[in-house]
Amino acid sequence: MSRMAKATKSRRQRRQFDDEFKAQAVALVVDGGKSVGGVARDLDLTETALRRWVKQAEADRTHGRTGLTTVEREELARLRRENRELRTDREILKRPRPSSRSTGSKVRLNCRGEGLLPSAMCRALAVSPSGFHAWCRRPESARAKGDRELRVFIRASFERHKHRYGSPRILKDLVEAGFRVVLFAHLAVA
Repeated sequence: MSRMAKATKSRRQRRQFDDEFKAQAVALVVDGGKSVGGVARDLDLTETALRRWVKQAEADRTHGRTGLTTVEREELARLRRENRELRTDREILKRPRPSSRSTGSKVRLNCRGEGLLPSAMCRALAVSPSGFHAWCRRPESARAKGDRELRVFIRASFERHKHRYGSPRILKDLVEAGFRVVLFAHLAVA
């Protein structure tokens, strides 16, 4: 075939066949004694598709001795789909949640995508899709903004003092910078 013929040849449109048509085509090969290539040409099919149908019919006739039966293939596809959903759910649940002590910004990044479907996230987190989308669109709260600014200041103070500053000195820096700081007894370091 020349290059010109390859370039002008368009891709064949995908067709769907019902089970009755497939059974008749397989019967022509198995019972009629015709070759797969001949039957494929006569019915305007690809040989690959017809071979797959014949192989599947043989597996069904031998009850799985020559391959997976149709029922087994359907069950395998269902189990693979379920496995994929469970893996996605596990990945979602491993990520930080708004109720955890992690930063809300990490959760917001997850909300924006990173390859996860919103429907999967809603299913895994047991929330309604409308509630999930409303939460994603909600602007950052004043407290979250303040916490973010505080974290940035603490990180900068720690970096500025070459990672040698402890909590009492960082607390002193925060007070000097004008942050309102409340020290809890169980968090105080002497």
